[in-house]
Amino acid sequence: MGSLIIYLILLLSSLWSEISPKCFAKFSMGDHVCILLPNLMVKCWGENNEGQLGYGNAENMGDNDGEMGDYLAFVDLDNEGVISLAVGMSFSCSLHYQNPQMRCWGDGSLGQLGSENDDNIGDDPNELGIYLPPINLGENVKYVSQITCGMDHVLIITDNGFVKAWGNNYHGQLGLGDNYNRGDDSNEMGNQLEFLKLGSDLQAIEVSAGVSFSCAKILISSSSSNELKCWGFGEYGMLGSGNDDWIGNDPNEMGDYLPFINLPSFITSSSDFTITSGFFFFFLSHFYINFFSFTQLLLFSLGHFTTGIITQDGLLAMFGKNHIGQLGYEDNNHRGDNPSDLGENLQAVNLGTSRSVIEISSGDDHSCALLDNLLIKCWGYGSWGQLGYEDGSSRGSQPNSMGNNLPYIDLGSDQLAYHVIAGRWFTCAILQSNNQLKCWGENQHGQLGYGDTLQRGGSNQDMGLNLDQVEIGCELKVQICFDYSPTLTPSHSPSNPPTFDPTYQPTFDPSFSPTNHPTDYPSSQPTQHPSISFNPSFDPSFHPTAHPTLDPTFQPTNDPSQSPTAAPTVTFSPTDGPTVISISDDDGNDDDLGGTIAIGCGIGGGVILIACVAYFTTNNKKGSHDNRVYELGNIDNGKYRKYCDSIIAKNYTGVRRLLRSHGWRVGNFLHPTQQVYFIFFQK
Repeated sequence: MGSLIIYLILLLSSLWSEISPKCFAKFSMGDHVCILLPNLMVKCWGENNEGQLGYGNAENMGDNDGEMGDYLAFVDLDNEGVISLAVGMSFSCSLHYQNPQMRCWGDGSLGQLGSENDDNIGDDPNELGIYLPPINLGENVKYVSQITCGMDHVLIITDNGFVKAWGNNYHGQLGLGDNYNRGDDSNEMGNQLEFLKLGSDLQAIEVSAGVSFSCAKILISSSSSNELKCWGFGEYGMLGSGNDDWIGNDPNEMGDYLPFINLPSFITSSSDFTITSGFFFFFLSHFYINFFSFTQLLLFSLGHFTTGIITQDGLLAMFGKNHIGQLGYEDNNHRGDNPSDLGENLQAVNLGTSRSVIEISSGDDHSCALLDNLLIKCWGYGSWGQLGYEDGSSRGSQPNSMGNNLPYIDLGSDQLAYHVIAGRWFTCAILQSNNQLKCWGENQHGQLGYGDTLQRGGSNQDMGLNLDQVEIGCELKVQICFDYSPTLTPSHSPSNPPTFDPTYQPTFDPSFSPTNHPTDYPSSQPTQHPSISFNPSFDPSFHPTAHPTLDPTFQPTNDPSQSPTAAPTVTFSPTDGPTVISISDDDGNDDDLGGTIAIGCGIGGGVILIACVAYFTTNNKKGSHDNRVYELGNIDNGKYRKYCDSIIAKNYTGVRRLLRSHGWRVGNFLHPTQQVYFIFFQK
């Protein structure tokens, strides 16, 4: 029994490292997304008006077909491996394996790129890659443990817990006692950029940035507890100062002059090594268990104008702007701009009976929480569908709108989340099963990554299985970040020699009886759903086929030919036309869809072409097309009976669903017009 407990402790520690506060990422804040990949490279899509995607132009990506998946290039960062990403409103930053190398690109008008000028980087060719040098952080910076971006400013934590900041400083968000920008002029970076003064002998262990304000979590070594300090724009109370003053833009406002935020005791109180005082979580046969913690204040996150704090017990407290319920307290009162809002008067957000919060992410006016059951709840402004409840309604400002009454986001059958990302008016989730993305909400710039500009999440049947995974590229997965910080509890008996290439995604459910003779050259692409054979081959092939049949026959030929055809016959006179299935009016009226579905079998080997020819009636009174849902009819004796939604609006979701449930995968949208839509599918 004792050895089992030790095993569980080690397993819990390994799993907790996946969401440990040592490993930070901020993939979106505005209307673009950048993701980190296991190959230490980066891809970006969405709005690109300032070159924030880093592709040498100012064209949006993800708003048209042929721009995502393998068509979406890696950002050229001179082959310097990226271990962490932070994204601002119109710029992006990367921290590299050769720490402390750091690079930023996009909008540089306020010095946020740290290039000592106000030029944009990334909107023209030859500005990234070998042309983009690392930011000069100074000889007094030996290591960077975290980077984060606000709307147009940057903060980093350096060795020994010191903080540097640059970019826009109009509201004092850099915390340097003035309102002068840093990074947009010569002699402002490097050793000339001073460290922030957080207080005598105080060091930061985490920083976060909102639109025009910043916060730091500070370790109080004498009491082994954590406290919070915030500065910058304080209009709505997000600084937690009990007023709406700006802090950090005048002398004598930082350092020891800046008090800790008056937080309630359920956040600030320390805990013993008991079985119930905090939580780690682990997933084994769908059970979640509580474990021990060191201090109560675990994580915090800043939205555009909100501050959220998570305790080790999984409780969430929020303060700041709340005009539409984004704080989740079932009212629309701002919190933090009055002393009576703070201390014991600041309550935990109710997210359901016995539920604990793992992560909080907030956008412009909405917030989303990842809970201990790996499901997501969202609240606040919802008109763009960013809450994902298929109705476009806002939540969190009315009585009985939170707690058990707030539903979970439907990501699909049994789909759990690993990470939640709130952009400006959209949201993304990284799936726990495969580290892939699903996104919903506003999509004007293609920030959802679906090759169109259609918003999702605000209409019926937008979510669940109808919400596709974002295509980021063949066999690519999203990596939160890579944690190269020192181990807090090193092994007393380290491996000798150490593993040269250790895994960064350990097995969640390792075998209790591992094989004594492991495979010398294991497959890098193991079978996802292996068959159970009771008579395995005793003499397997030494040269198995590189591309096995995806759908092998269950009745192989008993007497196969000993002289198979060396090359299959190629006809230069194929069938004159593909099989055509006509679709007639359903009820004899002219207002239904009339047209054809053409299926050309075998085009390109397993590829079919669907041509949906749509005819619409015109409402003479309004002069607009009728965008109702039209029934396509039957294909293959009713096997593929589905719907085609609003073709005039370039919505071919229904056509994609036509064959998706039977294993077909969408390809390129060939040639859209108002009348004819061509779609390729491949099995």
